[in-house]
Amino acid sequence: MQSEIRRRSRVVRIGNILVGGQEPIRIQSMLTSDTCDLPKVIEEMEGLAQAGCEIIRVTVPNHKSVEALPKIRELMVNRGITTPLVADIHFNPQLAVNAAEFVEKVRINPGNYADKKRFEIREYSEAQYQEELQRLEEKLLPLIKQLQKYGRSLRIGTNHGSLSDRVMNRFGDTPEGMAESAMEFLRILEKHQYFETVISMKASNPIVMRAAYQEIVRKMDLEKMNYPLHLGVTEAGDGIDGRVKSALGIGSLLLEGIGDTIRVSLTEPAIHEIPAAKSILNGINKFTPKTITNQNKRQSNIIPSEIEIDGIKLGGESPFRLLGIADFVLEDFPSEPFDKVWNQKHWESAILPKFHSFASCSQGIGNRLVLVDSDELDIDKIREFRKISATNRYEPVFVVNVSLTKDEDELMGLAANLGGLILENALQGLIVPTTNQNDPTLEMILSLLQAARVKTYKADFISCPSCGRTHFDLQTTTAKIKMKTEHLRGVKIGIMGCVVNGPGEMADADFGYVGSGSGKISLYKGQNCVRKNIPEEKAVDYLIELIQEHGMWQDQTGTS
Repeated sequence: MQSEIRRRSRVVRIGNILVGGQEPIRIQSMLTSDTCDLPKVIEEMEGLAQAGCEIIRVTVPNHKSVEALPKIRELMVNRGITTPLVADIHFNPQLAVNAAEFVEKVRINPGNYADKKRFEIREYSEAQYQEELQRLEEKLLPLIKQLQKYGRSLRIGTNHGSLSDRVMNRFGDTPEGMAESAMEFLRILEKHQYFETVISMKASNPIVMRAAYQEIVRKMDLEKMNYPLHLGVTEAGDGIDGRVKSALGIGSLLLEGIGDTIRVSLTEPAIHEIPAAKSILNGINKFTPKTITNQNKRQSNIIPSEIEIDGIKLGGESPFRLLGIADFVLEDFPSEPFDKVWNQKHWESAILPKFHSFASCSQGIGNRLVLVDSDELDIDKIREFRKISATNRYEPVFVVNVSLTKDEDELMGLAANLGGLILENALQGLIVPTTNQNDPTLEMILSLLQAARVKTYKADFISCPSCGRTHFDLQTTTAKIKMKTEHLRGVKIGIMGCVVNGPGEMADADFGYVGSGSGKISLYKGQNCVRKNIPEEKAVDYLIELIQEHGMWQDQTGTS
């Protein structure tokens, strides 16, 4: 990635790795093994290190896990593993204090470090709010001293859905609330002269995630802070959907110059996360703009044009369009998942001439239909054209003609690039020269449009990547639930290994399947637990019953 467009952040040392500034964008992952299972831990660490993982995180849920950390360190030294180690802490501040002696970095969640989630609705006076912050400072001071004593770094890892009641009541479960949750901690850390901090703003919804990172950058700029950012879409899922969600959130932010270290959270073996992260980094290089553009400054009075072509309206108030091209089209040719499918000859002779060529345009083009080839996609140029055209209060209608590819890097680059432009409303449609849903490019496009929330083709799954806290086999269970429910268009299902982030991160889900203990599952409707401690072998059937009870079940033919 071209360094000149990176947001300028301070440099933070994590063991033998530097993060931020003009350092390379670092790739991270997290162990799925139980932290106390030393043989599995070291085996998994070796695989990650060999694959190119530069920072490894382990969960530390109890004092027994803290006691395992020096043993893990000894094994790492014996095996020649020099990758920095991060302790992941929730709920118990003393665990963070104790773990800091043995790891290069500690990660804490500001939503549960000093606060217990009571879901209380109350008004805080300014004096009461300041009293809460004073209590937070007292809880944080022992960790600050320990980090300074051992020269450790810290990640303030905000998670959407696990904000404190204090923040929720003042700012809501919003990107602003997420950013403010981290800012509370940063102000205290700076007050006590601690600056070795990295920030993350993770959410399972890539749209919320992007907005939260943009908001924390804005807030830090206002207070003259410049901490490096760790990017990730949490609970992204598996397969192409998990990778595309991550490319949309992570890749589009990197294309804005935001981000210094990344993790692709997949419900798969952790080692799969490393090539997925590399594909995003490799893929965006082709599309890196020469300057940083703040998309949030888009003028609100711009009215997108609306143009009709062959009976399909594009732009204006029309929904985003997916258009296809086939070698032949019968009269009763099913257009799903497309809004329109053209015969190749009809496309070339009758439709293509109605578009203006983006490559030949040299100035603002106003109320026109513009075709952009994905091979020549230029983010800067599109944004500049929109800015010039905005003087007429009407924007050109941009449609991208997507070139087919099987290359993983190119697919992830396209997902990041197209996704960012879709979310800032710079594109009004895509044209794909195939109707074969098994084609890798079309498969990616369908996942992207669903992740960007502009089209819905199937159920949406929010599934965590597993860790040492997980109470069941997440990968097998996720595959089983997807097989039985993927056809439920628009239904959002959360699959969480434990209750740390589970109920909160499922704020966006209709139904939740959460590990509550060894072999036990709790089911949620929204954020409300409706069935507790179900035996794991019966839980998927109970989940289906729950969906049926709420009138959201359809069989494979589409009938309720």
